[in-house]
Order: sequence, then structure tokens, then C-alpha cells
Amino acid sequence: MFYNRYNALCRERGESASGVAVVLGISKAAVSTWKNQGYTPRPEQLKAIANYFSVPANFLLELDPFQCWEMVNENRSGFFYYIPLKDEALKFMWGIDRSNLSALTMVDLINFMDNNIQSISADDDGNWIITPKGLLKASTDANKKEPPAPEGAEGRLTDRQKYLLDLITGLPEERQAEARSYLEWLAAQNEQ
Repeated sequence: MFYNRYNALCRERGESASGVAVVLGISKAAVSTWKNQGYTPRPEQLKAIANYFSVPANFLLELDPFQCWEMVNENRSGFFYYIPLKDEALKFMWGIDRSNLSALTMVDLINFMDNNIQSISADDDGNWIITPKGLLKASTDANKKEPPAPEGAEGRLTDRQKYLLDLITGLPEERQAEARSYLEWLAAQNEQ
């Protein structure tokens, strides 16, 4: 329900649901309607709320990849178990420390999911089914053997490296330079 997610974002920031609404020019009565009747805000209000918390509107509306948000947030280690990135890469690119997931803010987890996960579900046995996108999908695909570069191509980027560079633009700005450095490091490792 919209209100539950909105309220959780407010609590994480130490603010009240009605206090945030007032800051955004939304009436306290609207907040009561969201809470008591299960309504969602009007589109312009939803956009203002998403911008205020720096989260995608899809999170607030419980759309992909956030339909299983409660399951992910309650079992962060279970979720990250299925993320096919080495601990160093996860920390380097996203600032996420797998050994201390309780320190990860709700907003950072939401934005990681928004940038890297197409969809999430669980099968009948409780196993996570995660469809990656963007840089995470490229990392998952990186285990495939790269075809040899054509003669005379030394110093040029492979198609996969170009693809990864294109995906970096989907990262938050503060992470783009770090991701480029990481990609250069990976390329140097592959040359050895």
C-alpha cells in the first residue's frame, strides 16, 4: 500500500508523514485519505514525493521491481546472495557492504534495485528469481568468453566494454567515475 511505503521513507528521515506533506504543499487530509482509505496521491503529488525522497515513483506504486519490496527489505542478505557481483565490486560501484547490510539505507537499496533489477519474485520453495538489468546484467553476462579481438584491434574497446561504458551512464553521477575506473581495471586484468 502506498501509505506504508511513504510512511517508512518518512520514518527513515526522522520526519512525520503529515510534516513531509505540509513541506510539499499537500494537505494533512490527503495523508489521512492515503492512510485510512488506501488511496494513492495524484500524479503531481506522487512526483513531488518521489523527488523529495530521491526514489522512483515505481517504488511508491509497488511496480517492478518493487512488488516484493517487503521481502527484500526484511531479508537483505537473502536478496544480496543472489546478486552476482563480487563483494569488492558491489562496494566499489554502489558503496554496499555485504557484511553490513543493516547499515544500508532504505533509499540506497531502492536506488540499487531501480538501476539493476528488472523484476523480482520468489518460487514456491522461497528461492528468489531476479532478472537483472543494466550494469548488473552486463556483469552477469561477463562470465561468457569474449571472442578474440580482430587483428590490429589492440588498444580498442571490445563490444562488451563499449556496452558496459554505455551502462555506466545509468549509475548515479557520484558512482560513474568509480565505475569507469573499475572497468579500466577489469580491462587491464583481462590483458594480463
